[in-house]
Amino acid sequence: MAKDDLVRRIDITPATGVAIGGGAIMPAGDADTVDGFHASSTPTPGLLLALDANGQIPVAAIPTLDHGSLSGLGDNDHTQYLMSAGAGLNVASQTVALNTPGTLSAATINDATGNHVHQIAASSNPGAAEALLKSTAAGGLTLESLGVNGALTVDRDFTVGANVLFVDESQGNVGINCAPDPQFDLDVAGNFRAQGWIVGKHAIQVSDALMICHYDGPEPFETDFTGNATGHMGQVAVEENLYYRPGKFGKAVVIAEAATNLARNPITETGTTYWDAISGASVSRSGEHAYIGNYSLRAAPDDTQAYSGTSQSTAAGLGGSSQDYTIQCRIYLPSGGADVDLWARAIYTDGTFDQYGFGADLVSAADEWQWWKISFITSASKTLDYITLFARRPTTGDASPFYLDAVQIENRAYPTPFFYGDMPGCSWSGTAHASTSSRSAGTLKYDKATAWPGLSEGTFMARVWLPDWDNCADYPRVFQIGLAGHSTLYWQASTQNFRFGIGGTLGSSTAQSLSGRAHVALTWDSSAVKLYINGSLDTTLGAPGSSDDGDGYLYIGNRQAGDRHWNGLIDEGGFISRALSADEIRAIYESNAPIFAETSTWSWRSPSNLVWADSEGLWAVDEDGNAAFAVCGVDGKSWGGLTLDRGDVLIGDSDAHIRWDVSEARIILRGTMVQTPTSPSDAQAYSFVASDGHTTGALWAMLDSSDHYMHLGLNPESGRDHRIWILARSPSSGYSSRVDVSALNSAETEGAEIIALRDASGNNRAYIQPRGTEDIEIYFQGKTFITGGGLSIGTYSAPVSGAILMDEISTPTAPPSNHVVWFARDNGSGKTQLCARFPTGAVQVIATEP
Repeated sequence: MAKDDLVRRIDITPATGVAIGGGAIMPAGDADTVDGFHASSTPTPGLLLALDANGQIPVAAIPTLDHGSLSGLGDNDHTQYLMSAGAGLNVASQTVALNTPGTLSAATINDATGNHVHQIAASSNPGAAEALLKSTAAGGLTLESLGVNGALTVDRDFTVGANVLFVDESQGNVGINCAPDPQFDLDVAGNFRAQGWIVGKHAIQVSDALMICHYDGPEPFETDFTGNATGHMGQVAVEENLYYRPGKFGKAVVIAEAATNLARNPITETGTTYWDAISGASVSRSGEHAYIGNYSLRAAPDDTQAYSGTSQSTAAGLGGSSQDYTIQCRIYLPSGGADVDLWARAIYTDGTFDQYGFGADLVSAADEWQWWKISFITSASKTLDYITLFARRPTTGDASPFYLDAVQIENRAYPTPFFYGDMPGCSWSGTAHASTSSRSAGTLKYDKATAWPGLSEGTFMARVWLPDWDNCADYPRVFQIGLAGHSTLYWQASTQNFRFGIGGTLGSSTAQSLSGRAHVALTWDSSAVKLYINGSLDTTLGAPGSSDDGDGYLYIGNRQAGDRHWNGLIDEGGFISRALSADEIRAIYESNAPIFAETSTWSWRSPSNLVWADSEGLWAVDEDGNAAFAVCGVDGKSWGGLTLDRGDVLIGDSDAHIRWDVSEARIILRGTMVQTPTSPSDAQAYSFVASDGHTTGALWAMLDSSDHYMHLGLNPESGRDHRIWILARSPSSGYSSRVDVSALNSAETEGAEIIALRDASGNNRAYIQPRGTEDIEIYFQGKTFITGGGLSIGTYSAPVSGAILMDEISTPTAPPSNHVVWFARDNGSGKTQLCARFPTGAVQVIATEP
């Protein structure tokens, strides 16, 4: 049989069964024969195989295959016909080999013949060509383009082009056409277009900004009342008694008038002193909620009694009739709780009282702090004794608690910002949190030359807040220049509008109905002065006037006379050197975000522009342009004739200066440092001079007309007994180098201790002696071992006129040659011995205790 016959077609049809090469095989039985073919499930040699009744061929029934009966095939060669030739595999002698081509690439088709070894053609930068990819040793790939149908994750920086798009993963922001500025999450170098809405806060960068003040400060706002009033170009504020509270963005500055808070325990930081429980209620200090500080008063009413709650009273003896009073506080009433009634009672010296707000000022539940206030006038015919604030639940059936904080009782007709004794510019009249508080008047002003745009053109804007726009002091200033108010913006409560003007041109806004915060902006140029309120143009006046009086300061929240305090919050104040357009004003208001200068790179602005800061450090020159001061932030900076490095500080220039050299960790002085004291009368000056006349570069201190001393630490007093002498020189007797520690609390002739290294004749001396009749004590390792009037060592002739006290010790080691050691020891029987030990080690007992 030819070998190709093994791969002849096999057809299976329902009618004929199996046909091979056109002949049919009928599976009816072993004797069935069609066209000379016979099939059997138990064939003898020469018959075809057929399935048995179970559809199986018994393995034992298969005869041994005779390779010799296969025409043209040798032993085992039949295995090559597992696959036809040309299909990509070559089988010979039980070896399988791949056919050509020899290299796998993106376009490989395995249809050639022959034996070979395959290789892979791949590249990390194939260019505009089809290729398999492999990374570089660093894991990189360079492609002409990449299409991603699914998600793409990049774990590091991502750059498109030359920073056309730069995602800075380490910095956490994105730049378009630039490396992003660290202060922004998205920094676009160029115009930005949105073809849809921009939703949310978006701060505006204002060009030509002279001074922007954010008045921000550290958290937590409940306990930290500090902040920073410095302008963005370094304008340092002149400020007194300011404190900072939460503003529109971060903190805002409080500029308030002097006041007294009559509430004696306004925030319960240390306890519930002066808080009384009423009708079965309980009161306690609680850290669950706090508006100011860390605690508030927790009042838990008795649900079986009406008007159960708490109260706090002022001290008795307030006095006066027809007095204005205002009470305010914060109340936190959790949701689900019944209403709470707050009211005030004025108790008079005759025992009668008036009530204000009773049953009229119910506070409903809200999971936030709510502000409550009431103003009233006491009786004209009675003398006031004290005032009580009540907070009580008028109904029964609800024992849920409520919380009180920031209580303020003022003897005035309007509320001012809350304060208590621990806040900046404030104090307690007695025990903290158990007495009244006082607040000193606040002041905030800036050098006019650093921030004021002038009368020709400019803009002022701020976000402002008053506790009660309807009930406040008249004419509180937002800003003002000059006593007469020629350039000013203020609120007029009696008419409910703003008054404003530039250079003497004054006008009024339309009547306003304000609550909470308001955004105000004042612009002016040569033709008009315009006032914007909450982003909209309200009033336009004529051209600015020409009056620009004042004391040289720009006042914020008060005026030159020290009055007309704003009594509220001022935030996001800004002065711009041009008149902003209506669109810019509206955009700033609508942005609901702080304003920023056009760039974060700024120069320090001072009245004469002599001080500035840049990327290299902080610098100052005098009016002639000479170097005066430097704080260097870079290495190799040439300044004032010297080369400064990072961290160096220089006062002066190369001719005369004080320099801190951070690399050397030393201060270098070129010149003379002199201090002129006020006492004693004969002390001319202290001078520390590096003199070329002394090779040691001696330091000198001039004390009087006859001697020169270096004096450290203590002020000379009468008789010059309070001093430490390090170096003394007498013009008449030469050098006398010594340390002189004089008496600290007595005249020079008593109790003085002196250690001298050289006497006036130049002889080397070492001596210790007292002055006068006082004893001297010498300490060594905490032990007093010499007391008395003097000690002679070497050739000095002063006698020992006191006592030498020695402690018992173990026998010491032998001293070196030409020395002796004196010591005291126990003789083993409880007696003290005075001994001497010599270089040989021998010990001589001088005396034994009797």
